[in-house]
Amino acid sequence: MERSDSSFIFVGSVRGKLESRERKIVRRYCMRGKNTKPETKKNLDHRRYGLPSAAEKNMSSFEIRAPVDCSPQPTFTDAAGNKRNRSPPTVRVTGEKLSKQIISKLWFPFPDFTSEDTAASFSVIYNNLPCIMRAFTICDFSVTPRSRPSPWHDWFFLDDTYAHSSMIFACAVSENVVQRGPSQLRMFHTSRAIRQVNTALSDSTLFMENSIIAAVICLAFASFVSHDYHATASHATGLHRIVLLRGGIENFEQVLQLLVGMSRIDLCLSLAIGRHVIFTSNPLPRLETCEAESSGFYALTPPFLVYERSIGHLVDLRITTVFQRLQKFAFDLNNFTSGGKAVSEEDVYRHLISAQYDLFELDNQCEGILDECVRMVLLAMLASVFQVHNDLKVQYDFAAIRLQGLCLQVDLSSPDVRELMVWVLMMGALSVFNCDDAWLRDKWRAVLEDRSYDEDDW
Repeated sequence: MERSDSSFIFVGSVRGKLESRERKIVRRYCMRGKNTKPETKKNLDHRRYGLPSAAEKNMSSFEIRAPVDCSPQPTFTDAAGNKRNRSPPTVRVTGEKLSKQIISKLWFPFPDFTSEDTAASFSVIYNNLPCIMRAFTICDFSVTPRSRPSPWHDWFFLDDTYAHSSMIFACAVSENVVQRGPSQLRMFHTSRAIRQVNTALSDSTLFMENSIIAAVICLAFASFVSHDYHATASHATGLHRIVLLRGGIENFEQVLQLLVGMSRIDLCLSLAIGRHVIFTSNPLPRLETCEAESSGFYALTPPFLVYERSIGHLVDLRITTVFQRLQKFAFDLNNFTSGGKAVSEEDVYRHLISAQYDLFELDNQCEGILDECVRMVLLAMLASVFQVHNDLKVQYDFAAIRLQGLCLQVDLSSPDVRELMVWVLMMGALSVFNCDDAWLRDKWRAVLEDRSYDEDDW
């Protein structure tokens, strides 16, 4: 019975009547591979993928190991001097009971996919899921944890629609980094996400759920990363309608992350195609200086304001106000970080979002070229404080062309203006410009005409 070769096993006596023990052997061989539960089939190899077993699915937490790599694993020497293989990295997952559809369609190998596509799906999850989880957080800043857990994590493991939309976003990031077209895995999740989103939008009780709004946000980001700006604008228009039907932005105060995601889409569209569609005005009340001081954020006073004489050449005082407010904000943020203190993440978001829409409202209202140049570069700077993936190739074509034209028109006769333009060119190079462009190098030489300049310093 237990032998693994293909030799015959003879049962029965010469009379042809089987004994009880022999009947059990025959029944065991006849029923082999039949009448088994789906999760016990061999193609669901939990050990190979490091997946949770059936008993672990209902636990509040478990660990997901990275897909098995057949290449030689790195070794290390323990305290006893013995060489050991390093264990594959794990992703700690916490939350409530997982959705059955997510378990069967996402974490386990897809039943209608080949093994190669299954391995690709786990590779996308392992390499890009962390960046999706923090897609709407600020990079490299010391901020305090939220007073409430991030809802994005819970939605991924509890809501099928958001999970599929997140996988589309993760696939889009992966395809952007390696510069290839949509994969079969992405199309798999797209067909399911679109169908579920349409079903939810046709239901008067579901279309305003936070997780559905988050799913549409992911679809918008996925299309933007894929440079499909028409689809991004369509998703943004849908979000605008949902906001109106929900009764306005005040109903999003308890889920600030949704507001951050939608404002981020507006910023990306504004820099890429020159228009934003979700919020037509500032969704947050303006943060006046007295309010910021009472909250303790502006407790420090900078010894001096850089470019104070330079911004005196600006004609529009509204641009000057936003510039000084962001400069003061950056000063305080750096001081808090260097002093080992942390700033509330909600405060950081509110300052950045408020400044963003203040700058949007000044579109086509600036009287001078230098004012519009500063307005555009401040928006470009706001795009650089978020980070999704280090190798992600994002293009802001409208902002790059518009800012280039403005920089070439600015009069550099004043030393104060040249000092301000040094900052403008640096911020533009960090966010929207191609540093290899000849015009940028020529402009850099022009603004540094009274300083020593080395080609290697660029």
